[in-house]
Amino acid sequence: MAAPGELAGLLDRLEAIEDPFLSWGVVGTVLNDSDVDEVVETWLDDTGSIEDVLDVIDDLIEAGLLLRVEGGYRTRIGELLWEVANLRQLFPRRDDPEGPPSKWRNAPTLVDGFRYTRRPREYPRRDSDARELMERVTEPGSVARDVFRTLTTLPDGARMRLAGFQERATETVLMRARTGRSDGAIVGAGTGSGKTLAFYLP
Repeated sequence: MAAPGELAGLLDRLEAIEDPFLSWGVVGTVLNDSDVDEVVETWLDDTGSIEDVLDVIDDLIEAGLLLRVEGGYRTRIGELLWEVANLRQLFPRRDDPEGPPSKWRNAPTLVDGFRYTRRPREYPRRDSDARELMERVTEPGSVARDVFRTLTTLPDGARMRLAGFQERATETVLMRARTGRSDGAIVGAGTGSGKTLAFYLP
């Protein structure tokens, strides 16, 4: 299975097909099978990968980057904008609290319009030492330290380098967890930049 970071480059190519339509507010466009197959084949050739086209498409779907819809596919941004543009506002009348089941189809849209533009993804530098973070946030000999060490050790035995946001997220979540209060943190970063690890570390 291709890694999410590797799939981000492929996602860029698929989004580029949708861009001209989405930028004009046309949200009903779908990518047909041949469109997606061709983009994936070209990406595989360019990256020198020997993976099967259908396996890569399955990877995209499993990662939530590509969605199967009626008539073909949409990228996640294409599907998001389709859903946003089709949200309806429905206020039942007092004399008709339920309304007929299909009444919402003719209700006014919730979103009157939107502007869309896509820019190149940026990825944060991974210049933080996981070992230093481990020593700051875990106690020597603790189960937490063993788990942290396992999560940040690569298959070749080297220690992982972390992005600054992963380090800050880990410290913030652990600090808030120790207060015993119900609390939360929001981690925002680009596709493939490591949000999942920022969630798992703490």
